[in-house]
Amino acid sequence: MGEAMTKVTRSLIASKMGIERAEKALIDLGINKTGLEKRLGFSRSTISSFFSRTKPIDHPYFTKICKTLNLEWEEIVEKDNPMKFENSQIENIADIETISPRLAAFVIEGSFPIDALTRAKIQALVKQLQKITGDASLEIVDIQEGSIKIILKGSPEALATIQDLYNSGQLNELVKKADLSGADLSGADLSGADLSGADLSGADLSGADLSGADLSGADLSGARLFGVELFGAELRSRFRLPLYLNPVAAGFPTYPEDYIEGKIDLNRHLVKHPDTTFLVRVVGESMKDAGIHPNDMLIVDRSIEVTSGQVVIALVNGELTVKRIRNHQNKLWLMPENESFRPIEIDENTDLHIWGVVTNVIHSL
Repeated sequence: MGEAMTKVTRSLIASKMGIERAEKALIDLGINKTGLEKRLGFSRSTISSFFSRTKPIDHPYFTKICKTLNLEWEEIVEKDNPMKFENSQIENIADIETISPRLAAFVIEGSFPIDALTRAKIQALVKQLQKITGDASLEIVDIQEGSIKIILKGSPEALATIQDLYNSGQLNELVKKADLSGADLSGADLSGADLSGADLSGADLSGADLSGADLSGADLSGARLFGVELFGAELRSRFRLPLYLNPVAAGFPTYPEDYIEGKIDLNRHLVKHPDTTFLVRVVGESMKDAGIHPNDMLIVDRSIEVTSGQVVIALVNGELTVKRIRNHQNKLWLMPENESFRPIEIDENTDLHIWGVVTNVIHSL
């Protein structure tokens, strides 16, 4: 919770100059607005609102339209439109107030949006306090706007422990360190949220709306992702490395600039369909004989048609796994690549969702 929380305005509107460029882009592509609707699968009202500027449209739809038109959305958006970043840094606990023997309130200084992300971080803090006080019944009764006022209900002993933590300064440290790992974010509206670099390992994101969210560098290992919406989410970072003209032998002793052909963007070579591609970190050794090891990063494409023999990310009865899918004797199997693990037979009682096909493995030496 110590890091700044960035909230991005979710609705955008194009500038007049931007619309002129968008109209020209349609001509260059040889399509009209109806053709753009069909290409994107968006409603007529969304496309109409974009070009008529009658009302702002949601951030992920705006950026998707611009990308399809080969335009940079930052150059198209109305500059006066509040695409502003509100950085809210939690500094410290300002006060603790005892309301009753079982109710207490403390105030966190600052001005914060009471959104799903803020609530999730506060919930993470409360979970830590439950462990410290030994009171599993400790719960949030209310969260109030402004400088956030959190009202907690718990045993008198637990509240007394929290008071001691406040007096010693330890409560402030807990507030600053609270994270989202293991947090319950099921069904949360995190669209457009800045989650770059966030520790979401083990978090329950089932049914959460992450459309347009920045997840670049986020740790999603062990997270529950059933039914999560990722449309328009940023799942990767962009970087370029030198590309050498000649293949390297077992003793390339120098680093001569003359051999550099140019720079390559690994995303362009590893990610063929950015809008349907995501990264996932490997946990476990069930696929080690396929060259997939713990902590490897898998590049997964949801747009590829699944066929027997491919390595896939599958959601089996609510749990994510990476396995090779096989169709054998009219039966579907998820096969490990490690003899210590048993195959998973898929039958009529199995809740199976294929999340995508693994296209590449990123393995550190």
